[in-house]
Amino acid sequence: MAQLPNIRFDNNPEAIGPKKSKVMIMEKEVAESFGKQKNPLMISASAEDREGLMKRYDELETIIGKWREKGTIASHSSLRPFLPPPSRQREVLSAIKGIKDSIGINEMEKVFINALKENGFAIDGRYATYIKTIRNAIGISKPIGLEAVENINDKKIGYFYNGEKLKVAAYLYPGNGIWDDAAITLLQEEIKGMGKDFSITGAPIMFAGLKDSIIRESIAAAAIACILIFFIIYMQFKTLRRAVLVLIPLFIGFTLALGFMGMTGMKFNYINIGAITLLFGIGVDYGVYIMQDYLESRQGSAEASVKHAGKTVIMCAMTTIAGFGSLMTMEYQGMATLGIVITAGVAACLLCALFFLPALIHYFEK
Repeated sequence: MAQLPNIRFDNNPEAIGPKKSKVMIMEKEVAESFGKQKNPLMISASAEDREGLMKRYDELETIIGKWREKGTIASHSSLRPFLPPPSRQREVLSAIKGIKDSIGINEMEKVFINALKENGFAIDGRYATYIKTIRNAIGISKPIGLEAVENINDKKIGYFYNGEKLKVAAYLYPGNGIWDDAAITLLQEEIKGMGKDFSITGAPIMFAGLKDSIIRESIAAAAIACILIFFIIYMQFKTLRRAVLVLIPLFIGFTLALGFMGMTGMKFNYINIGAITLLFGIGVDYGVYIMQDYLESRQGSAEASVKHAGKTVIMCAMTTIAGFGSLMTMEYQGMATLGIVITAGVAACLLCALFFLPALIHYFEK
């Protein structure tokens, strides 16, 4: 019971993939070598015109900067290397204006030429072109807009800006390539608070939603299975007490299986979570066999029923363990962990039916 709070659900798709996938290993090595992160979230902003889109772009870069300072995200990529946001442009323009006012462009040119001569560089026409470019850059007096990047022939810009639909995008990366639910929830709430022009999406959000749906539906399926199993057993044994006695080893065995998962650090995933309803259908059999033998036996002893039906119950459990346990040899982690969970659950239900149920029958029936 103490280990139950340690049970987690792993919504990482890699948790159900091959144990030693060469593709995933190589992908991780390449990402580490080039400093790239995995599993990005994409934020997009839209507007009705380019001026409005520049404002949205500025708001987007501002909030992303706050997330990086707080450590909510590790890094991000956006249009910034090609076009700084307006607020940053205004800061730079203000600094340039201060330099021009204190030195002057002509004086800057003289300093540059003198520095070339002092260091032995040959002065030719290429430097004149360079100085002209600097003059043009320093001569900018107001922030440039999205029209500037539309004239740049670089396909990477298309990852961050769509001129036809008037949208900009940014990609957010977590530390170690893994998003936690708290960070995703925080990002979604803050983006929602920024208005309808902003949206956030990505595979981690999709899998987080899928996880919630699977957990919710698995709990519902388990509840339905329990109700149906209870009514079937009640119809067989006719009394509420005996129906409950048959179910007690099932629930204790199921709890022990969950405790085993918590103790070993094994997590539920998109495949092995199906073991919940499977265990309810499989694990209840052993208690049914013991109780039925007890009622049919002329000796009227739970201990005698264990001796009489125990071998059959053990044989039934062992064949089930052999069938599902063979899944543990599979390379795919999802199927392998499914085999582990069912094997542990069946073994726990078997032990409870053989040792715990007879004691309950002896106590309540006598």
